Amino acid sequence: MPKAYNDDLFDLIKSMEPSEKRYFKLYASDGQKKKNKYVLLFEAVEKQKEFDERSLLKEKFVTQLPLLKNRLYDLVLKSLNNYNAEKSIDFELRSTANHIEILIQKKLFNQSAKLIRKAKQKSINHEQHWFYIYFLGRETDLLTYIDFKGIADQEVKKKFANIRGELSLYLNATNYKEIKTNFRKAFLERRGASLEALKKIMQNLLMISYEQAQSPFSREIFLNSNALFSDLIGNIPQAFEYNTRLIELMESRKIFMEEDPLNYAKYLQNDIGYKMELKQRDALTDSIKKIRAIKFKTNADHVHVNALLINMETAIYGSQLDFITPSKQLQHHEKFLTENNNLVQRETLIIFYFNAAIIEFANESWQKSNLYLNKIINNVSLQKVRTDIHCMVRIIKLLVYYEMQKQDLLEYSIKNAYRFINKWKHLSPIYITLLQFLKNMASKIVTYKQQVNAFQELKTKLERDIRNNSGHDEGFDIVAWLEAKVRKKTFVEILIEKQQ
Repeated sequence: MPKAYNDDLFDLIKSMEPSEKRYFKLYASDGQKKKNKYVLLFEAVEKQKEFDERSLLKEKFVTQLPLLKNRLYDLVLKSLNNYNAEKSIDFELRSTANHIEILIQKKLFNQSAKLIRKAKQKSINHEQHWFYIYFLGRETDLLTYIDFKGIADQEVKKKFANIRGELSLYLNATNYKEIKTNFRKAFLERRGASLEALKKIMQNLLMISYEQAQSPFSREIFLNSNALFSDLIGNIPQAFEYNTRLIELMESRKIFMEEDPLNYAKYLQNDIGYKMELKQRDALTDSIKKIRAIKFKTNADHVHVNALLINMETAIYGSQLDFITPSKQLQHHEKFLTENNNLVQRETLIIFYFNAAIIEFANESWQKSNLYLNKIINNVSLQKVRTDIHCMVRIIKLLVYYEMQKQDLLEYSIKNAYRFINKWKHLSPIYITLLQFLKNMASKIVTYKQQVNAFQELKTKLERDIRNNSGHDEGFDIVAWLEAKVRKKTFVEILIEKQQ
């Protein structure tokens, strides 16, 4: 086993389910009541919130920590292998393959043939293509062992014709898997040469004609790739259509949903996003119910999807300009995210805090909004996640200080905001204009008439920047906030007018 560098051991232990951890401790103890050094090290790492090797070196039981870590890493993997042996189709088919080899060695060819037929069918049902080709190969090998007495030449020919037909299905799936790999690589970059590579992939006959996909596995790749590409080029109705067919494919094969519930959840989340963009908000409830009803294989998957769902539901309320309902739910949602902090992706967490800050801003709860903004700024684990959000957070914080009439904090924070945004190269014209205004004009506004004139001038400048595509930031409508100041209305009232 290669050496587990840095915090690989930490990541592995933190990824384990509570039941897997209990099993490991029993497995590693080997029936002994006294905890051995592997269990002690396991528990020491398990307690850490961030990996800290120095604190481990101080433990009395630790000698030769690098060696101890590597042996524990191997032991954890072995225990996970044993624990999941009966739960995974991979493990089941691997075990069946071993049984087939034993029967062939014992020259029990008829028994091994029966087992191969069952294993092939199970491989097809579960889209386990690599196992399928292995069992197909062993079936071909059996033909060299059997006694052909009483078997007609035509029957032998038919057997190999069937094998060739099954191989063509496997080859089709392999071709689609190659397309999926190349598509994902280009899609993650989404610019320049990669964008051209995507267009070229989508011109492949396999991605033009649905009939070319000969198995559910291949059809899933066809529909998902077409949905993502349609979304990328801005054809949301077509993306929605492909994604709907994808969900129908998943739901038509329960094995898909049982084997890969995370993918099913992802397609349903995309469904929610497309319905929001197409203004089909009345149809959102059904997709949310389906996601909540999914039985995930691990608690990590359950936390991951439900954390994303929290942000999606908040976005749904925001699109309906309902900021009261989600405000009541924020504390409950934050408790869920905090309790499962190790399993929640950092990007999901920062989006939650950002949405929460916007909700409280819209409700004119300035202190609560500022609290959520600070949770983004002061959280060390979020400092390099989504720098675009971090920059917008600095801007909203200035608006909060303006609303709270904290002139001393405003002046100090303007300098910090400028330095931070400039450091991350997000200093767009819209930010420069706003920062200059707050620095030069905010303290000079005394009367309502002065506010109207100053904010109207700022609004005109920002609208010009937006028209020129010069750094308009999504997530917060600064122009709507300015218009509210000019017309002496609430931020939400202006948002409602704009939506209508």
